[in-house]
Parts: sequence; C-alpha cells; structure tokens
Amino acid sequence: MTNKIRIALAQTNPISVEVDLAESEKDKHVSPFPTLEHNLVDAARAVKDAAERGADVVVFPEYFLQGFVNEGRQRLAKSHRVGIVGSIVHGVLPETTEDPFPTSDPFTHLSAECSLPDRCTTSPEQQAWIDWLARNMTDKVENAGHPQAPILHNTAFYIDENGELIGELYLTPGEVDNKAFDTKWGKAGFLISQALADQGVKLIFAPTYWLSSDSQPYLDEWPHAPDYEYQLLQALCFTRSVETETVYIMVNPGQPTGATNDHMGGSGVWSPLRGKVEGSFEGHGVGTNIVEIDLDVLGRARELYKVQEDWKRTRK
Repeated sequence: MTNKIRIALAQTNPISVEVDLAESEKDKHVSPFPTLEHNLVDAARAVKDAAERGADVVVFPEYFLQGFVNEGRQRLAKSHRVGIVGSIVHGVLPETTEDPFPTSDPFTHLSAECSLPDRCTTSPEQQAWIDWLARNMTDKVENAGHPQAPILHNTAFYIDENGELIGELYLTPGEVDNKAFDTKWGKAGFLISQALADQGVKLIFAPTYWLSSDSQPYLDEWPHAPDYEYQLLQALCFTRSVETETVYIMVNPGQPTGATNDHMGGSGVWSPLRGKVEGSFEGHGVGTNIVEIDLDVLGRARELYKVQEDWKRTRK
C-alpha cells in the first residue's frame, strides 16, 4: 500500500448564490447557471494545476460548487487522473416529479483551457435548462414547500483518479451516518467523527466554510485576539488530528487581498508528530498548495500517544 500522498489544497474564492437560488442563477441571455459556471471554471483550473504538479488528490472547500445541476466532477477527475474531494450544494428532484431535469450537460461549452468563453449566445444544452427553469421555478421558488420543487443537498464526495465515486456523505443536521471508504492509501472518511476513528481511517477530509465573522455578535462582547476565529479553526484542526490519530485535511475558502467577503482561508494538513504540515496555507490567499505527507507517521504517533487504544479500553 502506498504510504506517501501528495495533497493539493485548493483554497478557492467561490462566488455564493443568493437565497433565491433559481433566480440568481437564471440568465436567459448567456447562461442558466452563471454562478456555478464561474466556480466550475475556477475548480477546473485548480485541478489542472494540481495534476501538473503531481498531486494525488485535490481538496476543495465546502460549497465550492453550488446549483441545481451536478455535472462535470467525475469527468474532470478522470481527464486529469487526479482524485477530487469537496462539498457541493446541488438539487435533487422528488420521486414524484412531473418534469425531470434535462439529461444534457449545460457545461459542455467550457473550454479545455479552463476559461469562460466569450459569447453572447446559448448552446442547445443550456437552452434545455433555461426552458426547464422557466417551466418549473417561477412559482415553486416563491412557494416554499412546493411538492415538485428541487430539494438542495449538501453533499461531500471523494472521486478517484478513474472518475469513480468511492465516498459520499449527505450532510444532514443532527444525523451521523459517516462510513469510511477505501483509498490506495488506506481507509478515509469525511469531517469529524469518532466513529471514523473506530473504523481505522488514516485520512479525514474536512471541506469547510468557516468565515471570520462566524462568532459574531457574541465575540464583540469580550476582549479577544484580532484573529480569534482563525486561531480557533487552526486549533480545532490540530486537536481533531491528535485525538483521532489521523491525517486531518481541512480546506476553507480564501479571498484575494482587498476583498471583503470574510473568507479567511487557513487551509492545511495536520498530523500527530508533525503539527500543521509544511506547504499548508497561512492566511487567506487564493491558490493551490501541494502538501506531501508520509502516512507512516501515524503508526509512530499511535505507539506514543495511544489515544485510540485508551478510548477503546474505556468503552469496554
């Protein structure tokens, strides 16, 4: 089994849609999904860059893609021969739907160079989606709970370099159904869960959307460090790594200097006996960093700290 893994941390600056998802994405003149299209191009550039630099897997933030459609992820992984991890928001129609989603991919017009085309017309594939939105979303978005309206799912996924979906977790508040999955480096899982450690995972992927304003307004009631939120996120990641005796990979959105959307970045890879591994992000800059880590470190850490060994003993 391969013990070294090269992880690409894609600290992107995704554009977020408004509360009214359908209306914010509907543009009949150019694209039915301009927000998703923009973020997909950013993701494609990151995957291409990571593959050229020898990454084994690319990890994106939570919500790095948002929209009704769920297209292109597996094709992107397969074409660049690199694994992709992230969390996306996408639409799922009820089983009783009277008008299913179009079967066409609305992003076939995107270039292989990972750029938005300069165009003022729509493709036939896009037009099919524009027509579907016009038929279905005008009244359904305005009427919450409409039985035919799409349900938005927040789903974490792992797609391997062959384009195969080998791990998926539908994120539901208050529910935990977190199953480990096999990779060529050993077992892996999503997010934070003692149940994952019990399943013997080596890697925990944590696509995250943690803003610098998340503790407001309570934070302003007390004296605090200017980078309190950043410190908190970094401390939690290292703590989770040590207490689960795993390599913990967290990717959070970043932002260019001068932007004001509260994306604070700080993406990184943490490990017992290593801390925050060299190559991780320090700050909010946008880009793709490569971190290489030898998973043999986990065996030595487990010999030393015996966290999981003690945990299992206390539950007998």
